Amino acid sequence: ITRSASHPKRGEKNPPPPPPPGPGAPPPSRRVWAKLPWGATADGICLDSAGSVWVASPTTKECLRVEEGGRVTHRVRTSQPCFACALGGGDGRTLYACTAPSHHREV
Repeated sequence: ITRSASHPKRGEKNPPPPPPPGPGAPPPSRRVWAKLPWGATADGICLDSAGSVWVASPTTKECLRVEEGGRVTHRVRTSQPCFACALGGGDGRTLYACTAPSHHREV
């Protein structure tokens, strides 16, 4: 799962990618862990005890459990955009989701 460091403001374009490393520079340490289903975006994520991640996807109003490689094993729909998720409770298996009507401050 990859995500840019910051979101552009409404109406702005994404910033250009950084230049490639120069000769002799070590390769970047980033790699794609999983591709999300069409329309889903990773905002907040948390790791579970099996090594999969739960992804908060505001664009699809859900939390997805994703295994390395991209297999979605669970989907929990939310009534509004989901921006963050966490696992907790006594056994660490209760999913908590943070939702809001919008990411805009004035809403």
